[in-house]
Amino acid sequence: MISIPQQTLTFELLCSAIPLLVSGFCFYRGREKVGLVLLLMSAFLFRLTIAMSDQFLYEWDEQFHALVARHMMDHPFIPVLRTFPALPYDYRAWSCNYYWVHKQPLSLWQMALSMKIFGINFFGLRFPSMLMGTLSVLLIYKIAKIWTAAISIAWVAAALFAVSNYSIEIGTGYYGSDHVEVAYYFYELAAIWALCEYYISTGSKRQYLFIFLTGLFAGSAVLNLWLVALLVYGGWGLLLITDSSKNKEPYRYLHIAYSLAVCAMVFLPWQLYILHRFPLESHWEYEFNQRHITQALDGHSGTNWYYLQYLPVHYGYVLPFLILPGVIFSMIRKGYLRQLSIAMCAMYFVIYLFFSLLVLTRMHSFVFVVAPIGYILISISFIELINRSVNRWPQIAHYKLLAIIPLLILGYDSLRPKELVNVRSNDDPYRKSAMERTALYRSISAQLPDSCVLFACPEYNDMQLMFWNPVGAYGGFPSEKDLQTVLSEGYKVAVFNKCEGNEMPVYIANDSRVIKVVVNLPISNLKANEK
Repeated sequence: MISIPQQTLTFELLCSAIPLLVSGFCFYRGREKVGLVLLLMSAFLFRLTIAMSDQFLYEWDEQFHALVARHMMDHPFIPVLRTFPALPYDYRAWSCNYYWVHKQPLSLWQMALSMKIFGINFFGLRFPSMLMGTLSVLLIYKIAKIWTAAISIAWVAAALFAVSNYSIEIGTGYYGSDHVEVAYYFYELAAIWALCEYYISTGSKRQYLFIFLTGLFAGSAVLNLWLVALLVYGGWGLLLITDSSKNKEPYRYLHIAYSLAVCAMVFLPWQLYILHRFPLESHWEYEFNQRHITQALDGHSGTNWYYLQYLPVHYGYVLPFLILPGVIFSMIRKGYLRQLSIAMCAMYFVIYLFFSLLVLTRMHSFVFVVAPIGYILISISFIELINRSVNRWPQIAHYKLLAIIPLLILGYDSLRPKELVNVRSNDDPYRKSAMERTALYRSISAQLPDSCVLFACPEYNDMQLMFWNPVGAYGGFPSEKDLQTVLSEGYKVAVFNKCEGNEMPVYIANDSRVIKVVVNLPISNLKANEK
């Protein structure tokens, strides 16, 4: 078991910040490329540090995504949760069924490929999220630079996202939807970047590349979650409507059609495949997705103000107050591409309004897909306020380096390092128990034969045990009937000697066919993390 002291984690976070600080100095001296490389290095180090400090799988939802991804390493087109469905299951229960089409497959394929390369370990599992989180910083920089033509705004937006607490934590599994959500916002952000590049390259041959890339990335975003990823085409439509120099050219609308065709070619084949290959599960999941709108599923409810209340979680406690001023500045400042300002702000607010007013299932990750736009608006607000202060009080220009002070405050607010460190306290009972169990599960392979079904796993832990061992696993002791059913089907059966403090039943203890795995399992009745 790897346990990192909080002082060590704090030191590692400070070291991760050093390239970021040097990056700011490089940009100040006009060395953009070097500064950008250092910025990306810092973004990756933050994500690597936090991801590798969590040496266990989070229960909601990382363990499910990890397990399906592991199975897809060998069978990429057969997504399964339990490789040994020894007992009857309900195909409608996404947390314990067999064929698993609860989520679209792209993020799972990425994790499977990463584990093929780096091994079945935490780095292999979480590396795609670290990489996509880092590349998102680059995309934000490029979008902001196109939008505002201001390198200062682009750097501040990218830097604040590089240290975004939520974007770092969601890539570790700490928040629900975890790696799937990272892939979703990354590909949606890539589609928005491609659209921006298309907008400034219209009339050149390069525009056709970005028409294709917009469709490719939008289709990939759909292939991570679902049709909300088509948001980018709403922004594209607004660009055409608001640009009088282009909206009278019919072929511009054909460009959207071409891009949508590419998008469809990316995500439709998987839908047709699962409808044919897994008809029961796929029909149920499509219906389940639609019910997110009309019902608060899986207990995820909240008021219409739910997402506004979560602004401090996504951005920090100070940064949200700069979003609306950023919207105003983006509209009135002549140096910005006003059509892009309209499209970006519209996409940002449409997502919040849609999930606040029309969708009854509330999950804080639903709106984070537009958080990168929010960070650009925050950066616009910050730089505009600094510039207007200098214009108002010219003497401030002699002390312009003092602007680093409010910028450090904003960076601290975005990162919230105390929260990152405090939730990783080794004294936390849940965390300590989770790490001890993980170390145990990784060590018992030698005691378990192939094609074994293991019972008496602690609650919520059967998925994690299957991730580390090629066995079937179930929580709790089996009933006498279930035990005989599994044995009669030819499976080898093993049980832990204890389960959440309960002793092994006599009918299991007296059955010589059952392998008894004697371990000292950490006992915990703590609630699984549902952040």
